[in-house]
Amino acid sequence: MRRDIWSKLLLSIWLFTCSSDAFAEKVELCKQIGTLRYQTGFGGILFKGINQNKDEIGGLRSKRLDEYVEALNRASINEGWVEIADYHKSKIENSCTRIAVVPTSTLFLAKNIFGQSPSDFLKALAVEKKHIINFYDSELAGDQQISITDEEYNRLAYLAAGVLGAESSAGKSFEYFKEQIAAMNSGLEQLGVCLKFRTWKACTSQPYTSRGLTQIKKVPMIGDLYGIDRDNLGEAYFAGIATVGFLIQEYKRFLNILMNERRFYMAISSADQQRRKVEIKSDDFEIFLTYIYRGDAREIYDGTATPDKSCYYKRVQKYQEYLKLYIIPDQDCSEAGSSILE
Repeated sequence: MRRDIWSKLLLSIWLFTCSSDAFAEKVELCKQIGTLRYQTGFGGILFKGINQNKDEIGGLRSKRLDEYVEALNRASINEGWVEIADYHKSKIENSCTRIAVVPTSTLFLAKNIFGQSPSDFLKALAVEKKHIINFYDSELAGDQQISITDEEYNRLAYLAAGVLGAESSAGKSFEYFKEQIAAMNSGLEQLGVCLKFRTWKACTSQPYTSRGLTQIKKVPMIGDLYGIDRDNLGEAYFAGIATVGFLIQEYKRFLNILMNERRFYMAISSADQQRRKVEIKSDDFEIFLTYIYRGDAREIYDGTATPDKSCYYKRVQKYQEYLKLYIIPDQDCSEAGSSILE
């Protein structure tokens, strides 16, 4: 009875605070980016009619946010923080770095309707970095054991942050809202919700759906270390750990695919604008991990992937535009497990 009352209350809040114009404009994507019509932080709850001045992912523009971004830029210059794109291009040889994934949109700064803050997700990527790398480099990881470099982790963490946006609009999409409501109900009710969006076969195969802020179906090995399960993937800090752990395991899978046989994708030739097969290189892992994450690994096996047409990867990239990943070399590796901002 109490559960039904809670569900109805949340649904009432949704109806009051949401409207169709919460979708992004001027974004060339296969599916529009949409968020719940509310934000907390930067002045509290903002109701209908107030949040007209939005960025491309649904965050609110404001003078206060502009000042925050300016202060962030000054700090990065004064402190010598390197952004991930520059770090990757320069190929700085360093075994350890401290990182921080810093949002520049209120979408990532505001809590969702369930009280979860995307900043906790981003914080976990930085604070737990050393522990996650060490876990996957140990026998505790079982058949998922893999030694990843510092740079590989940083790139995977940045990808995880983009996935947070692409999968649930940082916990503010209507689809995520419906999933959380369904999770409060009985198995039969969950099945009913699932059948509205998926096939009978998909919904009757356990588990019914992916879960949490980044829609993970099977909790990665790192979950055992932190007590993470399907039921707490909606907690932002746990979701951050689980998502980067999941991507590390998918990265291992990606490398195994390339190890067994040369793989190709279809790319537009600059010479005649026709599609040609191009060999997949291991350093191209971000785009192809999104294929695996979405369950499209077959396109990698078959050589039919067309990265330039990947709607999902475009969404990931769009959210990443509002996330800065800063890096500071740590010569003796003494602080590699702490965030820059701590």
